[in-house]
Amino acid sequence: MTQHFLLSAALRDFSLKDILDMSEDDAMMFFAEHRWKSRDHQVCPQCGLIDNHYFRTKRRQWKCKSCEHCFSVTSGMVFDGHRLPYKLLLTALLLFTSAAQGMSALQMSRLLGIQAKSAATFEGKLKEVLVKQANRPLLKGIIHVDGGHFGGKPRRARRRRKITPEEVMARINQKGSAKRKRYQGCSQLNLKKKANKRVTYVLRELDAEGKKAVKTIVCVGKTENERDALAFIHRYVEKGSTIMSDENPAYSKLNTLGYTHMAVQHSIEYCRDDGVNENQAESFFSRLRRMEYGTTHRITPTYLMDYSQEMAWREDTRTMTTLEKITELLKMCNKNGLSEWWRGYWQGNRRGDEILLNDLLKIEDSLRT
Repeated sequence: MTQHFLLSAALRDFSLKDILDMSEDDAMMFFAEHRWKSRDHQVCPQCGLIDNHYFRTKRRQWKCKSCEHCFSVTSGMVFDGHRLPYKLLLTALLLFTSAAQGMSALQMSRLLGIQAKSAATFEGKLKEVLVKQANRPLLKGIIHVDGGHFGGKPRRARRRRKITPEEVMARINQKGSAKRKRYQGCSQLNLKKKANKRVTYVLRELDAEGKKAVKTIVCVGKTENERDALAFIHRYVEKGSTIMSDENPAYSKLNTLGYTHMAVQHSIEYCRDDGVNENQAESFFSRLRRMEYGTTHRITPTYLMDYSQEMAWREDTRTMTTLEKITELLKMCNKNGLSEWWRGYWQGNRRGDEILLNDLLKIEDSLRT
């Protein structure tokens, strides 16, 4: 039997030991090679001149030979203005890419010895890059789709009252069920919490053998409704594809819109006898819930899209090596430019609004233009 990829030496092509063996200049040149593909030539962000510019050793900056603009290896990108040493910045990237279920800002701050707000801003910028620069092509073939509810968890009452046999019989006669009424005594608080509940939609394209997911696309909606579900699928799934879902009526019209729709009734089974299921979508939600319960402990509507996209990226890159993940992430960071949502966050600059499907489409359209 072949060895699992996660146990192989190929996965460990870049580790914390490699960073510890680097000098600060080596770490800076690591970023330079991934940004400019060279140690000897730099691109001035002011005038665009490609040359071996004057290097200012003490400040670890270059001075443009044409316009005399001073710049560093992170100028004009998402890490512009950072105060962390390059070795620490590279270590933070390693920690972020290596955490299977994400890493909280508090844990990163403890490991790196930096302020929690510095770690939160760093991770927020990376999530912004993942949302804006994610590759969302048209999916085709066999697609699994589903919606998962996140946030707005109800709070249990302080006291738990035992139900009497008479009440059991009364409920059976009235409703046909003797289920306990949960969360009594916290109704007002639970109504407020329920307002923060959102739905993460996920589309997962399967490989040719139909055994594993190869591409994941997510978006956020307020409810799992037909309008949002069909708009999401119409945008990201090629006509003629086979879409598998559960029995939710939000997907019932897919057969009339040019797709082959197959549904499995989860009230009866998880997989039909003919193999129809949407287990890859459920697998994604399982991992996102592990992040919510074990890492973040809470996901607000404002940043649900950020966390969902982060987990989608982790799923799609799960077979990449550590260095390949860092390389791809740096490529996206270089392409993104300055941070819009987190630059000046602690000085009052806030994104404020949550990112729903229409907001995501506007972001994509603005980047294309």
